[in-house]
Amino acid sequence: MEGKLISIYKNDRYKIVEAGEKYYLLDTDDRKSTILLWFLGLFGYHKVLNISKLNADDLIVGRVEQKNINNRSFLYGLLLSILGTVLTYILPINYISIIILLLYNFIGVLGIKFFLAYEEKKSMFNRVNLDKENFSYIKLRFLIPNLQKTKRFFAWLFLQVMFIVVVVVFVFYFTNPLVLFLLVIVTLMFILLFSRAAFAEGNYLIKEK
Repeated sequence: MEGKLISIYKNDRYKIVEAGEKYYLLDTDDRKSTILLWFLGLFGYHKVLNISKLNADDLIVGRVEQKNINNRSFLYGLLLSILGTVLTYILPINYISIIILLLYNFIGVLGIKFFLAYEEKKSMFNRVNLDKENFSYIKLRFLIPNLQKTKRFFAWLFLQVMFIVVVVVFVFYFTNPLVLFLLVIVTLMFILLFSRAAFAEGNYLIKEK
């Protein structure tokens, strides 16, 4: 059946799925593989919580006291960048230093990502009982007439492939820790901003298992 994805007020982790008279709560971080390969979100089934229309409307409209947790990502990313820049001047220029910087940034990025995801889930616990056993499995597909969304999907996919190629080239041909660090900062922004790109608002073809 045809349905749509709707964003939740000040919580990017969860989406409302409206399919006919049914409403579901979709956790976009349910699959950890989508953190690095976001397009996998459009393959396979997703476990979703069945909710009422009243709950869905409340989540969409939001509340005045609700805080946008994702606003902190800029601050955490900035702190990670500052500490990493300091490390580039402290560590000697060699392959061990490069590995240390890459590990530092990779762990830092995932740490920020998982911490913010945890905070978003905790925030959602205050509004909806996520421990309910009332769940379903659904699959999302682009509607063929929606050419704009399809083009955007393949554009993002192309950018991700090209990004991986550029990272590999830089790792093998550049030994300057500062250059590599700047590259990983781009990686940080890429992961934080695009890890949920597959779950954009709009109309979808929804299939229930």
